[in-house]
Amino acid sequence: MLLDAEGTEALFTCFPPDQQNSLKEGLSFLKQSTKNGDPKALALELKKVQALSQKSVLGEVHPDWIMELLMKEPPRLVATVLRYLSGEQVRYILEHLPESVMASLPPLDQTFSIRTEVIDILKRKFESYFDSFIERELPAGLDRFETLCVHSFHDLELLFKDIGFKEMAMAFATLNEKAIQAILSRLPLEDSENLKIHIAQRGDVVLDRLKRAQNNLLASEMKRSEYLILELGLYVYSKAVMPHQAEYAKRIVYKFPREVGKQLKKYLDRNMPHNQDMGVKRYQGEIVDSLKRLQN
Repeated sequence: MLLDAEGTEALFTCFPPDQQNSLKEGLSFLKQSTKNGDPKALALELKKVQALSQKSVLGEVHPDWIMELLMKEPPRLVATVLRYLSGEQVRYILEHLPESVMASLPPLDQTFSIRTEVIDILKRKFESYFDSFIERELPAGLDRFETLCVHSFHDLELLFKDIGFKEMAMAFATLNEKAIQAILSRLPLEDSENLKIHIAQRGDVVLDRLKRAQNNLLASEMKRSEYLILELGLYVYSKAVMPHQAEYAKRIVYKFPREVGKQLKKYLDRNMPHNQDMGVKRYQGEIVDSLKRLQN
């Protein structure tokens, strides 16, 4: 929209007819409210509009959950929804959709024939599956543990794996070398090497914390080797959440792929009602300490 009048008019023709009038009206309003189209002022206003348009519930959800819903929709609607997701989400979905679904997707330009009102309804439909826990703004005054839910999936995965490594290293404090090597051999090579580092850096573990770590290791349902460390970290997190913090934990569930998110939900449902303040505060402190260390 920072083009000259001729360039702007040509750009409008790239959009479907039912959107062109709205775009022209929007540009006219922006010009009137930004010193008659001053480029710098226009750019600032467009950034504000972009920020508002990107504030969508779907942006907070791992694409694996979105893909599950898309599988139930006609191909044309799937292609339409993909237009309104982030590049990272679209890339994940296209890489994981079955070939039969991919083959049936229409060309992108065909989705422009769908009326804007229909697209808005469809977008709200998908958001409605998740907005009960993401739509509301977070209240002021939350501590660093409660605001873990604002972090990205990648940051949370790194954090929970770090927690899992520390927990497993503590649980191994009384194991002999042969038993430790047997468990290390089950892990992916990178995880095995990282766990060795955490064991070497572990230091002394008080008896009460040692028993907690060993109980957590036994209680977690680590079925797949690639998720062993991550799932242990998720289990420790579930032991750190009080019932009044459930809303923030639920946000984290949907930031992970479905298999991992469902496992976290299972741990939360099992542990959260029984979590007591003293033990919870200890876990929360350890988790926040890990976060601070990773951010430094």
